[in-house]
Amino acid sequence: MSGLAAVLLHLLIVSSWHGSLARPNEDCDRYCFSTMRTVMDHVVADHDQNSTCKAANDTRKGQNEIKVQLAALQEAVSSVRASQESKDVKLDRIKSQQVNMQESIQRLIPNVLQEKLGRTESQMKALESNKMEQRQRQMWESDESWSQQSGICQNKDEYKIVE
Repeated sequence: MSGLAAVLLHLLIVSSWHGSLARPNEDCDRYCFSTMRTVMDHVVADHDQNSTCKAANDTRKGQNEIKVQLAALQEAVSSVRASQESKDVKLDRIKSQQVNMQESIQRLIPNVLQEKLGRTESQMKALESNKMEQRQRQMWESDESWSQQSGICQNKDEYKIVE
């Protein structure tokens, strides 16, 4: 914008010095062109510089936005990492508890088996004892019925006395 004002000012000065712009002569054309060329070069350079500055500002804004996004991502990654580390600690604790439980079970299994084996042996002895009692009863009952059939004893009371 300042370049355009400079060009207009220069045109006014040139036109007032040489008279009217409506009838330029050949010397004026060369002078005006050479003078205007430096001014126009200045305007173009100023425009290029402004556009370069604008591009640099846009680049800085983009970089700042990227930095903000990067910071947010780093924070999110840190949060996820902390959460993962916490879960890893919990998992390690659970694994340790599992190992301890397995070791305890391995120590208890022989004791439990011994107890069950002892109970089974006791039950077997009780069954054998019951079976022997049943056999004896069966033998006595068969002896009693034989005695009654053969006429040695007339009833159970007599058989018990004989026994």
